[in-house]
Amino acid sequence: MSNLISEYTVKLTSFKYLSWVMIGISVIYILSGVTSGDQEKITEALTGGIIGLLIALFFYYFGKKSRTISIFDDKLQYTQSNKTFSTTWDNLALVKSYREDGKQSENLIIMTEDERLVNISSAYFEKSKLISAYKDIYKFTNENFENNSITFEDDMDWLKSE
Repeated sequence: MSNLISEYTVKLTSFKYLSWVMIGISVIYILSGVTSGDQEKITEALTGGIIGLLIALFFYYFGKKSRTISIFDDKLQYTQSNKTFSTTWDNLALVKSYREDGKQSENLIIMTEDERLVNISSAYFEKSKLISAYKDIYKFTNENFENNSITFEDDMDWLKSE
């Protein structure tokens, strides 16, 4: 049985907020067309409003999604909606923090011995939680596995950050 060491979860709440804004705009657009009394404007407002509501539904759906980094005593796991990346500590090869040239977001890369890879971006995961997860992985492997073959590359100096 796996014992949970630490877990970091984020929800894509910005999409949820955007959905409420879209609902408001769509309702106002529909009401403005209906109150005009002109048949052509009513048809245009209903069409545009329904399209806006469908877009709002799309945003709301993505706003309910979550992403989780789970550190267990026997494995490391990243869950994104219905996809799960999981590896045992023995199969873990690389843990790296980096930023692509010209990009604002920072990334946490986790790679296994068989070259399976997951790239977790701060665009979709809170940077502070990525840093904490990186530190927890580093600390756990150093405390529990002597002579481990895991490579840590800290291009963003996350181990030095508070």
